[in-house]
Amino acid sequence: MSLLKQGTLVAGSRLLDKLMSLAIVLVMSRHFGEEGLGEFNYFFSLVSLFAPMMDLGAGMTLLQRWHDRDERGRRVLLTQLIVLKCAMGLLALSLAMGGDVLNQWSNARPLAVCAAFLAFFLDDFSELLRRPAQAQGHMALESTLPLVSRTAQLIGVLLFLNRMANAYQALYIYAAANALEALASIYGTKGCAPTVLSGLHKADWRELIRNGFPFALSSLFVMAMLHFDTVLLRHYSLKEAGAYSAATRIIMVLNVLNGGICHALFPKIMKAKADRDAGHAGWLINGTLRGFTILFGGIAIGGAVVGNGLMLALYGDKFTETGPIFRVLSPLILCAAYFSLLGQTLEILGQQRKVMYVYAVSAAVNILGNVLLIPHFGMHGAAAATILSQLYAVAMLFRLIFKNEHVKMYRDGIGRSVLFLSLLGALYVPLYWLNVWIAVPLGALIFAALLLPYRKYWLEGMGRLDNSKFKIQNSK
Repeated sequence: MSLLKQGTLVAGSRLLDKLMSLAIVLVMSRHFGEEGLGEFNYFFSLVSLFAPMMDLGAGMTLLQRWHDRDERGRRVLLTQLIVLKCAMGLLALSLAMGGDVLNQWSNARPLAVCAAFLAFFLDDFSELLRRPAQAQGHMALESTLPLVSRTAQLIGVLLFLNRMANAYQALYIYAAANALEALASIYGTKGCAPTVLSGLHKADWRELIRNGFPFALSSLFVMAMLHFDTVLLRHYSLKEAGAYSAATRIIMVLNVLNGGICHALFPKIMKAKADRDAGHAGWLINGTLRGFTILFGGIAIGGAVVGNGLMLALYGDKFTETGPIFRVLSPLILCAAYFSLLGQTLEILGQQRKVMYVYAVSAAVNILGNVLLIPHFGMHGAAAATILSQLYAVAMLFRLIFKNEHVKMYRDGIGRSVLFLSLLGALYVPLYWLNVWIAVPLGALIFAALLLPYRKYWLEGMGRLDNSKFKIQNSK
């Protein structure tokens, strides 16, 4: 299956998954209001801050080493990663519970923290179990099981909504559904089942931890950039935490579109690296960047134009402050796409330490900005700190990808993508004054009308993102 088809399959599935997740949030926001939604998102954000400790880049490590090991070596590696994830998970849970006590001493809820942790851990554990299938290019489990789990969560919330006294009780439903997902994901280890670890030395574990540590730190810094603001806002205002997290939730849903392409792209980049074909790797990344610029740049412009009406239509009349902050945050839709593609590509190419340093500085800027700005400007200060840190990170990641020895980057077509966005922005301006139910579909029609008739110009040189269509010769 071609990269485009695989990416479309996974991206479509993940988009449906996130849309159902959004549907759950919308249902709860109308039932519990801003403060209820703020409390629900707070526990997820709190756990997310410590979740990278249990990750250690397990999925990336498995993909990195898949082509270098025989069947026995792959089974041993998967088993090691499972053991490490479980052990580090206990540490992450302890820290999350301690963080909740420090942040809201008189109102700490350890059961809610445990439920949020289990929901997060089981989802992450399921993904690790599916990695062997992904490494072999099989994306069926990756495109179906998360969607099935989310469907179960949605049904559970709808069934028990009127019995819930607090929004965070939905976390129990999330944990139960993700437990079923983990059981079904065991099928992904077919041909690479976990095995006994006899004969391993301490040096084997140290080497695995040393390799995964930069991944974990990078993920920790990313999570800090994504979730520290919500946790800190909760300390000052539960209502602002709800309004702000409602806006960022939409951006996270849109960000899943790039995740599907990235999941299908990485095995092909690793193959290009193994073949020492820097030209092909660069062609894949350049084409993906151009597509991301057109798609996510267009969505970001649309969000800045119709954000006020869109947030009221989604969340209800109580969320009056969500629209303005979503418009401010809309550039993150494009930044997040670049951030995800470039950061993970560099990590999978073996530059996780350099990526870690970029994430560390960006996280430091984000945390310092939030600490300084939130007490005075609330969620607007959080938005400023987030945007500044993301812009820095994306600029540094672009610099690293152009200097990477395994990639020969091409600048062809980037100017056309920028021209496309400029024209689209001018055409979108009148939408600001229209009703949101008219503006959104009209915006989609404008996007299609500008792109499709002239696609040979806008997309020239991209072709299908597949080996059989690659024409550029490697010159590196």
